[in-house]
Amino acid sequence: MLLLVRNPLLGARALVAMFIFVPACTLLMTWLLPFEPAIRASLLAVAVAPLAPILCRAATKANTDGDYMLGLQVFAAVVSIVAVPAMLAIAERVFNFGTRYPIGEIAFVIVQQIGIPLAVGLGLARLIGEKRERVAFWLARIGSITFITGMALILVFLLPRVWVMTVNGRLLSVVALTGFVLLGGRLFGGPDKGVRDNLIMGSVQRHPGISYVIATTALPADEEPIIAVIVMFVLVGTVATIPYMIKPKDSSVP
Repeated sequence: MLLLVRNPLLGARALVAMFIFVPACTLLMTWLLPFEPAIRASLLAVAVAPLAPILCRAATKANTDGDYMLGLQVFAAVVSIVAVPAMLAIAERVFNFGTRYPIGEIAFVIVQQIGIPLAVGLGLARLIGEKRERVAFWLARIGSITFITGMALILVFLLPRVWVMTVNGRLLSVVALTGFVLLGGRLFGGPDKGVRDNLIMGSVQRHPGISYVIATTALPADEEPIIAVIVMFVLVGTVATIPYMIKPKDSSVP
């Protein structure tokens, strides 16, 4: 967080990419196309959700004087507390519906699922000392594998619903949302390739649990299609960012 505060331009670009460009494109898409309310709510919820607690970094290292991905995660968690009610207020006007927005509930979920794990991790890092990078490496790998496996298992149970969404074209909406995220990172990532790549990697890893809470707050009776959209976004985003996780070959080696 302090990294993005010390570098206002870096923070402003991340803010625009994650919480202005992507939500604006998503809102425009859901307004122009005849999506069902559950699909619309899911896409908008993902577009303003903070980042997941376990972030895969891009292979290209960000050239900054601090942990860019950690700062990005904390920054997104704070901004989302403002971005979520703002998006819901705009969506209510655009689509003419009303909902009770429990800001305290969303803030509690963000603190519980993002703030506390980050605080515990930073505290343990101080205690572990020099071994923290090695421990963090393996914990990140284990967490990522567990997270992806869990999403895949959920997808198996929701396969009939996902198949219906695929054949009627709703999968394209998830692909389009992923495209907005990739485009936002490239447009607003700045001249540093490492920052751009890591912004893309971070932006596509939206928190599925908080996305679910946001969407079901608006439409509590449409849980199944909401979960299907969120799981599909996780899987499509993972596939789309594989090129950013592959370490580039050293061009200086013949």
